[in-house]
Amino acid sequence: TPHPSTLSEILDRTIQIYRRRFLVFAALAAAPYVAVLFPACIFLLPFAGWPGNFSSGQLPDVGSLILMVLGILLAAPVWVVVTALATGALTQAASHSYFGEGITIRGMWNEVRPRGWTYTGLYLIEILMIWVAPVFVWFVMVSAGAAIAAVMQNGGVGPAAGVLVGVTAVLLVTGLVAYGLWMLLRLALAFPACAVERIGVSEALRRGPALSRG
Repeated sequence: TPHPSTLSEILDRTIQIYRRRFLVFAALAAAPYVAVLFPACIFLLPFAGWPGNFSSGQLPDVGSLILMVLGILLAAPVWVVVTALATGALTQAASHSYFGEGITIRGMWNEVRPRGWTYTGLYLIEILMIWVAPVFVWFVMVSAGAAIAAVMQNGGVGPAAGVLVGVTAVLLVTGLVAYGLWMLLRLALAFPACAVERIGVSEALRRGPALSRG
């Protein structure tokens, strides 16, 4: 029966597992980047000389901008789905390797494919809670702070408005970074629990914090 491990034991075991079947793990980990790399190169090809043109005052044409936006809109969901599946496959591969079972690239993909929507949903929720929520709060607070500073400057407050906005921004960023790290630690084991224990999204979101408590 597996027992709670120390950090050094976890790192040592991880290195052993990855060294034993490195090519399998590397191929599974590379899948999201391969799925997005080639479409991204095609859509971003018109912008190859954009930095030089931008410095000379020449902006890209509207068609190129539309092409870039379409590329992002197409690549983002593909990247999310493939990353969720690849994460599930990596988790399953690590679990099988831990118990001395054989793993193959095709076998891991076949194993996670039936639960693809579950993995994708959980991955999206983790992105929203860890990354999107802090960025949204930061955007709203910065916009509100800029508006308040403008009102204060118009009211003759002067440099005090800028100082207030600066201090508020530093405190806000510090708080949001702390929140992101805290939420990342709480949800770090939600995905492994979902994959290994074959549980649903809502149960995995409860199971992850329970496993990481303490």
